[in-house]
Amino acid sequence: MIGDDRRIELVKYDRKSKQLVPFLGGISAGELEVSRDGQWVVYTTFPASNLWRSKLDGSERLQLTFPPVNAHEPRWSPDGKQILFTDNPRRMFVVPADGGSLKQVMPKVEDPNTEVGAGFWMPDGNSIVFVICSEISPCATYQLNLKTQEVSKIPGSDGLLAARVSPDGRYMTAHRPSRTMLYDFQSQQWSEFADGVFTWSHDSKSVYLHRKNGDQSGEVVRISVPDGKVEHVLDLKDITLGGYWPGWISLLPDDSPLLMINKSKQEIYRFDLQYR
Repeated sequence: MIGDDRRIELVKYDRKSKQLVPFLGGISAGELEVSRDGQWVVYTTFPASNLWRSKLDGSERLQLTFPPVNAHEPRWSPDGKQILFTDNPRRMFVVPADGGSLKQVMPKVEDPNTEVGAGFWMPDGNSIVFVICSEISPCATYQLNLKTQEVSKIPGSDGLLAARVSPDGRYMTAHRPSRTMLYDFQSQQWSEFADGVFTWSHDSKSVYLHRKNGDQSGEVVRISVPDGKVEHVLDLKDITLGGYWPGWISLLPDDSPLLMINKSKQEIYRFDLQYR
């Protein structure tokens, strides 16, 4: 029989050496996000999908979720005291950054097949933006007021997935199979943007994206917002990414990219059977 050893290696792009080097010891984890003060990180292990937080140097590690929770897409609250995450695919929770009980924040829905995710804090910390998909209605992006529990739909968001809010709360990207759209919260208008699922820079002036070229080689690019100017950052030729979402890019406080390299392997096993 064939046995799968599934793991990834968390690596960062070192700007001085222009090489990918292990981060946090190259642990099998990803979907990492740095706190607003740049002191802490939160990430999910692979393939177990448990949520952990630690200092940026890996010290003071603390496990925040345990099975059967399937933790993904962790997001620090603006004050650094809570972490929002998706219990994929149907629920969202917040958990104290120092550990404790989970609090469900997903609004009640009637359809048992509803999927909820891609949660993001708004800068004031009083509301979150997230995506709901169900069999009875198309995917759309919503905003939930955590104090009043009022839910409002983002106008024009029907059919869009993978919402990503800029740190300053000015813009949001959301994705459909053929194109990514850019939403301006001030004008409440959508405009076409480059294709892909993005990670916002810390200054909200650009997004980072993993994309494949015509020859299927990969690269990391930076795209300025809102003009869409593209700049090459990192060549990923002969590198295979892994994890739950292989194209996921995280950013360190200086916007150095973090990637998840596939280190999985398969081995063949023989079993000797005894019949009784």
